[in-house]
Amino acid sequence: MTQECVILFDLGRVLIDFDHNIAVKRMKHFCSLDENNIYDLFFDSDLTDRFEKGLISSLEFFQELKARLNAKISYEEFVPIWNEIFTPHPGMREIVESLKDNYSLYMVSNINELHFKYLQQQFKDYFVYFSYIFLSYELKLRKPDLKIYELIIDYLKIPAEKIIYTDDRPELVNAAKKLDIDAFVFESTAVFKEELIRRNIKFDLVLNKRQ
Repeated sequence: MTQECVILFDLGRVLIDFDHNIAVKRMKHFCSLDENNIYDLFFDSDLTDRFEKGLISSLEFFQELKARLNAKISYEEFVPIWNEIFTPHPGMREIVESLKDNYSLYMVSNINELHFKYLQQQFKDYFVYFSYIFLSYELKLRKPDLKIYELIIDYLKIPAEKIIYTDDRPELVNAAKKLDIDAFVFESTAVFKEELIRRNIKFDLVLNKRQ
């Protein structure tokens, strides 16, 4: 693999980790539904799908969510509950920083507006290294829709096989592979380093040690 390639990162559970259950447990105090039902509505529903595709605004999402939960909560109370679920993925920011001088770095994420704006504020140093960030709520597309990967290939104007892409979800990786993107599943920081080395990707040798 030559320096002509670019590296494309997923965001959640690759660069920054998260725990949905933090929000679910906090939300339980504002409604009578059990945690499983709250979780499904928060993170695995048609409502969340529309929010991540940018088809509804943050306020519209909250209003519909509040109605479905029959929750007694204000928008101002809800936003920190929704957002405060993220933690840095150990070692990943340092790897990204070590790659920036030799490779063009990009990011693609299924994400909603509230989460992304929060992450931009709380984890500013993660985002400065990326030439462009493809966001589902801006593109009106979510992975694994092939259209989002086609859009990325068109934007980068390089052969798909020159795009090295990592994501934590196998179905998203498999979708990218259908278009000949060099994609692999993110399993851990240590495995990620091994995948870079296997592709002859140059980064700080100090980081080559297993974590």
